[in-house]
Amino acid sequence: MATPRAEKGWFGKWVRQFNFMFEPQFYWDLNGRLETYEIMMIPFSAQAERGDRVEFNITPNRDVLPYNFEVAEEIIIPKDAYNFLRYGLEYSSPSYFALNVDVGYNFGQFYSGHLSEAEIGISYKFKGYVSLGLSTNLIRGRLPRGNFDENAYQLKADFYLSPNLGLMNYLQYDDVSKNLGVNIRLRWQISPGNEVYLVYNKNWERRWDPLSRFSYIPLAEYGAIKVQLSIRP
Repeated sequence: MATPRAEKGWFGKWVRQFNFMFEPQFYWDLNGRLETYEIMMIPFSAQAERGDRVEFNITPNRDVLPYNFEVAEEIIIPKDAYNFLRYGLEYSSPSYFALNVDVGYNFGQFYSGHLSEAEIGISYKFKGYVSLGLSTNLIRGRLPRGNFDENAYQLKADFYLSPNLGLMNYLQYDDVSKNLGVNIRLRWQISPGNEVYLVYNKNWERRWDPLSRFSYIPLAEYGAIKVQLSIRP
């Protein structure tokens, strides 16, 4: 990885640092045959003086499937050796802004077809007392044996009465498993190294109900108390 800094001209005025990366990963089977490789290349990535970051990456892949692979319900990728090339674009706004945006888009070949994936995240912080975040992951696959779409949504809402006492809430839903999950954590730091956590998790499954069309059926519920103490001599 190389991280040069621009010092002169237009780049020196607007760009704080460049990042270039070449990271290959190779895997062989027990007989010494190349089975999988992934070569992550970042020909351009830059962080602006105010903190914005943009990136473009290219990733050649090879994957040998010894068995048929069900990538989505009733959509099979036949066993074979596949070589495919993927691309990615990313942007993130400065982390010290009250309102932050993170966007990523990956696209290109995927085994014998094509796959695109969009990630969008928006977060808002208010004076250290409130942190809200909404993000989504949208996947579109187009293969010879069928197409598939997958969507996941996440919501975060954190509230702090002080740096030592906060309530963190996380909600997630995906339209493949049709599961809705919630995680709630209360964190209380009594003193540095001494903390108490109250944790609550619950999951629901979205099912068809002839009377109400759709309803959410509880699947699991879990609660826990965690105490962390530090004893110093």
